[in-house]
Amino acid sequence: MAAVLGRTRLDALRLLAEPHTTTSLVRALRVSNATASSHAAALRSAGLATTTRTGRSVTHLRTALGTLVAGGAARTP
Repeated sequence: MAAVLGRTRLDALRLLAEPHTTTSLVRALRVSNATASSHAAALRSAGLATTTRTGRSVTHLRTALGTLVAGGAARTP
């Protein structure tokens, strides 16, 4: 699956088994804020993740389809 999504995006998808803010994705993936946001947007566009905004905080979580694609397992990169 990494060949299709890319390693970092797949890592993000796996992390999103639990809710993560963009900032927590930045820390976990060791990427820039713009990169984490871009990966979240791509996953959201593909129906693999959802995004919820509460004030200034943005939280991402994978969907059932995202869980299926990720193989159902959470993994820390």
